[in-house]
Amino acid sequence: NCITASALCLVSLTRCKTSILARKFFWFCLSVAYWSFFYIFFLCAKTIPMADFYVRTCMIGVFFMPSTFLDFVLSFLKKREWKYKIFIMVIYAVSMAGMLIAYTPWYAYDASRHLVFPYWPKAGILFHFIILHFCIIFLYTFVKLYAHLRQSRGVERNQTIYILVGIILGVIGGSTNYFCWYRISIPPFLNIIISLTVLIVAYAIIKYCLMDIRIAISHAGAFIVSYIPLLLIPVVVTWRYQRWLERIFGMYFWLIPTFVGMALVFIGLFLYRRIQARTEQHLLQQEYRDSEA
Repeated sequence: NCITASALCLVSLTRCKTSILARKFFWFCLSVAYWSFFYIFFLCAKTIPMADFYVRTCMIGVFFMPSTFLDFVLSFLKKREWKYKIFIMVIYAVSMAGMLIAYTPWYAYDASRHLVFPYWPKAGILFHFIILHFCIIFLYTFVKLYAHLRQSRGVERNQTIYILVGIILGVIGGSTNYFCWYRISIPPFLNIIISLTVLIVAYAIIKYCLMDIRIAISHAGAFIVSYIPLLLIPVVVTWRYQRWLERIFGMYFWLIPTFVGMALVFIGLFLYRRIQARTEQHLLQQEYRDSEA
C-alpha cells in the first residue's frame, strides 16, 4: 500500500502537472501513503507506548482519506458552486479535528493483545464519530458518482465506472481495519485491496490525461529503487535492535529511528532525481531510435 500510493503521488504530479484533477488525486494518495507508512511501524512495534503512538499517528491519514477523495470526486464532477466549496471546507475541518483527538483517551484506550496483534487499542467514545464521518462521506461520494454515471456518455462514463469500482473496493478493504478496534475477531486481511483502489482510480486519470505510461512506470520504479531501501533502514534497525535502543535512549527511543527516517528522505530525493534523469534519457533515446527505424 505504501509503495503503490507513494509511487502514484509522484506519477500524478509529474505527468499531469497542469491537471487540477491529478493534483486532487495526489492528496488522496498522500493520505493513503501516510497511513500505510506508519502502519508499518505499528506492526513492528514491540512495546505498548510505541505501538500506541504509531497506530494513532497512522490513523491521521485515515481522517483525511474521505475528505481528499470527495474533494477529488467533486473536482472530477466539475462541482464548482459555493455550496460544494463550503462543504469541502467543513469536512476538512472535521478531519483536522480528528488530528486533535487522535492522541487522547477519548479516541482510543487500553492497547492490548487481539488476534495476531500484540497491541491494538480499543475504540473510545469519539472514535464512533470518526467512523460516522468516514461512512457518510464515502456514501455521499458514491451517490454523486452513481448519479453522474446515469447521465454521462463516452470517456466520462468510463472514468466514472473506474472511480466507482475504486471507491467500492477501497471501502471494503479499508473497513476491515475497524473490526479490531471493537474487538470483533475479523483481521484486516483485505488491506491490500486499497492498493488496487488507487491503481484503478489512477488508471482513469493516467489513461485520459494522455500520459506516457512508460515514463509514468519509470518514475514509479525510480521511486521504489531510491526510497524504499532507505525507508526500510529505520524500520529494520528498530525491529532488530529495539532492546539495545531502549537501554540507551529510554522509552522514547523510537524518536531516533523516526528522525533518521526523515533524514534519509532527503538522501532518497537526491537518488530519485539521478535515477529518474538517467531513465528518462534512456527512454527518449529509445523513442528516437524507434522513430528513425
